[in-house]
Amino acid sequence: MNISRIKQNILPYTLYPSVMGISLFLHYFLSNMGMSLGMSSYLSLGIGISLIVYLEFILPYNKNWRPSIEEVKTDALFVLLIQILLPKFLTLFIAIELVNIIQDTDYILSIYWIHSSPVFIQVLLMLISAEFFRYWLHRAAHTWYPLWRLHAVHHSPDKLYWLNTSRFHPFEKSIQFLVDALPFILLGVSGEVISIYFVFYAINGFFQHSNIQLNMGWLNYIISSAQLHRWHHSKIVDESNNNYGNNLIIWDIIFGTWFFPKSKTVNKLGLINRDYPMSFKEQMKTPFTPGLDYCNTKLLNLNEIFSNIQIKITLLIANVVYKLPFEKSLVNPMKEQNRLLLSIIKANKHTGYGRQQSFSKISSYQDFIDHVPIQDYEALRKFIEIQEETKNPCLTSEQPNYYAVTSGTTGKPKYIPVIQQTLKQHQRALAIYACAQNELNKDVFSGKLLAIPGAYYEGNLKGGSRYGSISGLLYYMMSKSLQKKHVVPNEVFSIENHTLKYQLIIRLALEHSNLYYIVSANPSTFLKLMEIMNKDFQSYIDDIKRGTFFGSEFLPESIRKSVDLLLKIDIQRAEILQNLTKLERKIVYSDIWPNLKLISTWKGGSCGVAVDTLEKMLPQDTTIMELGYLASELRGSIPLEDTGSSGVLSFQDNFFEFIETTKYEENDMCVLTLNQLEVGKKYFVIVTTPAGLYRYFMNDIIEVSGFKKQTPLIHFVQKGKGVTNITGEKLSENQLILAMKEVHNELCTEIPFYIAVTSIENSCYKLYIEAPVNPNTYSKVLDSKLQKLNTEYASKRASGRLNIINIHPLYDGTESEYRKHILIKGQRESQLKYLLLQHENDCDFSFEKFNL
Repeated sequence: MNISRIKQNILPYTLYPSVMGISLFLHYFLSNMGMSLGMSSYLSLGIGISLIVYLEFILPYNKNWRPSIEEVKTDALFVLLIQILLPKFLTLFIAIELVNIIQDTDYILSIYWIHSSPVFIQVLLMLISAEFFRYWLHRAAHTWYPLWRLHAVHHSPDKLYWLNTSRFHPFEKSIQFLVDALPFILLGVSGEVISIYFVFYAINGFFQHSNIQLNMGWLNYIISSAQLHRWHHSKIVDESNNNYGNNLIIWDIIFGTWFFPKSKTVNKLGLINRDYPMSFKEQMKTPFTPGLDYCNTKLLNLNEIFSNIQIKITLLIANVVYKLPFEKSLVNPMKEQNRLLLSIIKANKHTGYGRQQSFSKISSYQDFIDHVPIQDYEALRKFIEIQEETKNPCLTSEQPNYYAVTSGTTGKPKYIPVIQQTLKQHQRALAIYACAQNELNKDVFSGKLLAIPGAYYEGNLKGGSRYGSISGLLYYMMSKSLQKKHVVPNEVFSIENHTLKYQLIIRLALEHSNLYYIVSANPSTFLKLMEIMNKDFQSYIDDIKRGTFFGSEFLPESIRKSVDLLLKIDIQRAEILQNLTKLERKIVYSDIWPNLKLISTWKGGSCGVAVDTLEKMLPQDTTIMELGYLASELRGSIPLEDTGSSGVLSFQDNFFEFIETTKYEENDMCVLTLNQLEVGKKYFVIVTTPAGLYRYFMNDIIEVSGFKKQTPLIHFVQKGKGVTNITGEKLSENQLILAMKEVHNELCTEIPFYIAVTSIENSCYKLYIEAPVNPNTYSKVLDSKLQKLNTEYASKRASGRLNIINIHPLYDGTESEYRKHILIKGQRESQLKYLLLQHENDCDFSFEKFNL
């Protein structure tokens, strides 16, 4: 084997254990030959250092890291004064004095050390315990401003080589001595143990900063090596705030700060401030010099610490008070359902509607279905309006003081009453859901949070009650500790200009590198954010440099004042984002927030298309968790685990009835309760809520995917309208979604947006698709997929009664125009769901204008 192959394939793996082994063996050999511990320690250390210096010359990691003469002189001064003389001074004047004081008190500390154990065990115990305290001291130095001012001296070099391992301010070195040496001196640890620890400590420290091509392999999970420590000196905060271990890396692994990305190499080292003084004399003054740039670390925010502690305590309480009892009740959900139904009837029997439907005569579920018909919103609208205007108990005994507004099937908005019990139910469900998310990832609520709800306030009804989005109301009522965690204040969501609102959300979110959690009902919102961000990315970077927002002049005065308080200058964050502009592709979530833990959104029904696209934009370890079956009328399910798009029915809050879809199509209105549901079957949902929706037909189709104990797991499939019929084929939106996924996989196409519309005149479907596909090829493949999924479709195609699907490729940006169109018509942005399969009479958007 030639020398170059030895250098590349053998030496990087063997250098560290060889040099460390030689140094420790030499120390052992010399001390056993009668040499003093001090002399044998320094002699073996000298041999180890000589080998490290030699190896830096023959096998450098980075040739640009070779030091200048001035740097060597400065670092040699640090070694002499800080690494050698200062510890001796501290030992002589502090440690020995403390030992004498303790001896005078007759208090014996040495009984707390394992003096009778083998030297190897004592060294190991000393190493592990000293490392524990040094880990937390080092971590505090990167998060607490006073300590960081001292520690910045150590991070000032923009290159690493063996000698600058000793570049510490004397005050910080003194604090380190109090943590990793003094306790063991006071415990009376023998000189033999301390000398071995010293040799290992020193050799590892010089190796840690060495400019040698090393490959530590499995030792990277035990030793705080050069491969790991180089990342700790990175100029990028998200990289440098890791690998705090001084000799061992085990505490980083245990406490989640171990960092070793094997797909890239560390780039620039040092501090952000390029003018930071580098001479020994000046660096003695830098911790006390005002105006220096210390933003190389994410300094500790006491408010954020207290907020995290408060959230953890809240989650513990919520788990005991809400989640555990909820899971216990999964065994007998019908018991809860019957109790809930009778309590709703009893509470509202004296209302106008209650008297009309003879609630006083209802004492069982059978009585309930005998007296109360299945109905839609229009049947209840007059009761809602009268109660709001007169404040008399027309529909509910408790007067609503807020209404959740949503789109109506007739064109008039629906105003869903919200009472105190409704809010308590939502808050309890959110608490249970948050506990489930915390179990999925313990760090999810440790960083910043971004929620994108609807507007809390959109207007007032005739009776004076406010109306808006239920998600906005819950955001508005959020605790102060949670409000501090969110990057966007509530006022922002009331901005009527959707583009301006998204631009401001992006600006506020981009400022934070530690965004861990994002939630929005519709996944298309996440795609829209990236689209808008990429258009003006440089503007956002410039804003973060200046602490401004380029759209401020268009904001309402009240919102501008609130937002201005949040806009911070962050030069380092701007530099990190600026580097992303060098990418030869669009910027995505994984570029901006590489530590993003969780996305919470809808995954079922037509949202699956956007979720598939979104997944490719996220960091590899980010989880997309189902938000649950959620509407303005109710929260219908609570996901307890990451189980696809399924969640447990909210049986404690709403009374559920169901009609099987196949029965409904045959006009068979036989209703079922949740204990009668079957896995794999689809059902229309009918709900009765404490807020006055009695046997309310949701026009939603759900599917049962399984059971959690005795309670159904359900997921939303589609709105009832998402079924079309030209010649008897009864094509469903779900079948179209499945077929499109199969076509996507077969043809390897990327489809960001599509909608199919019936064409009765031509007896076919028109598929409008925002992608430059070959219409003929795509049409044939999609047609074959649909025939396999729908036998009636295949039959009608075979008979010639149904023609092949007609493909219409569209220009980029068509989806944005369609989105604007349906928002202008009054569709709720926070609940935006495209019907991917529509009757032509229901589609009033001219897609033909955008044909390629």
